[in-house]
Amino acid sequence: MLEFCDYIMSLIRDNLLAIDADEHKMLRSVTRMKYDLHEDGSLSSTKKIMHTTDDHGTRYRITVEVER
Repeated sequence: MLEFCDYIMSLIRDNLLAIDADEHKMLRSVTRMKYDLHEDGSLSSTKKIMHTTDDHGTRYRITVEVER
């Protein structure tokens, strides 16, 4: 079965960057998506994680994962 965590996270990141740049300018940073990896570097799950920081320095964790 296909899982679309990469695609969904990519849409979220691209839209956060585009909409904030065009309208609000309230985000200081948005990280790249990070993979859920084992210590040896192999893929643990399809879960994707990224962080964003607002202008006040508050950091947010954004996670996309399959609900089982």
